[in-house]
Parts: sequence; C-alpha cells; structure tokens
Amino acid sequence: MSIPIERFGNELAYAEVAVLEHRATSMALGADELMEIDQVLSEPAFTELRRRFPHLSWTKCDSTDVTETPFRSYPRFEIHLVDRTDHCLQITADPMRASGIVLADRNVIS
Repeated sequence: MSIPIERFGNELAYAEVAVLEHRATSMALGADELMEIDQVLSEPAFTELRRRFPHLSWTKCDSTDVTETPFRSYPRFEIHLVDRTDHCLQITADPMRASGIVLADRNVIS
C-alpha cells in the first residue's frame, strides 16, 4: 500500500507501507532509535555550521572521544578549539590560535 507523505510541487512522494499492523503493535521507541533520530536531526545543524564558517575546519565526534576540557559546553554538544599552527593538531583554549572546531556530541537524550 502506498500513501503520500509529502507534496513537492505537482509531484507526490510516496512511502511504501508494508505492514501497518506492525506500527499498531510495535513497542515504544528504543534508546538506539532515539539516538539515531537525534543524529539525523543534528546533521543539518552541523552542515549549517560548516556552511556559515567555511574558513574553519569542522570535525564531529562523540564527547567521550575528547579528554580535554571543552572550550564551551551546551546541553547537546561540547566545543573544542583546534590549533594546527605548529604542524601538529592540538586542542587549545585560545580562540586566537584556533583554526578549527571539534563538535563533540554529548548524546544526551531528554
């Protein structure tokens, strides 16, 4: 069975629905599913930051991958500044030396 999910001009995009009963009887969203949805929703924000600040090098990772103290912390992300002026990447607290940003995802589900 196909149902329209979104209208683009005069064309309809359709989603194939194989088993409608599964939706009615399936359990609540799991933590893994919520994390995946959260990740997908955060990508446009990351893409937007890269678009707005193209002169900076942007890296996204999990906050557990970075042991240094963040430059700034937000409910969802930590920001670490990257210094690559001495031919070796390092985290810095000095914005004047920063040429990149590590956006560390805190994986907080509320």
